[in-house]
Amino acid sequence: MRAASGLSAADYFGFSMESLFLWGKIIKELAVLGYDESSMHMAAYDWRISLADLEQRDRYFTKLKAAIEELVAANDGEKVFRGSGEFRVQVNSQI
Repeated sequence: MRAASGLSAADYFGFSMESLFLWGKIIKELAVLGYDESSMHMAAYDWRISLADLEQRDRYFTKLKAAIEELVAANDGEKVFRGSGEFRVQVNSQI
């Protein structure tokens, strides 16, 4: 079993737009501003396993770093915004 991928991995928790809001409202507002799947990246992860296992099993941090670099390249080398939840500190220490 692996974590879901793409923007829908953390938009809403449940089965409908009335479900628990996670990142869905932010994604919708960014879409209004012109952002889409090619300019946003949702880095969903399996919270049940350790950081070392995330990298060993899924190459999670390697892929995350590559995704950030791709967004920077697609943005003509400009900085990109990286929003995150409670996992931020652990991710920052790994990439």
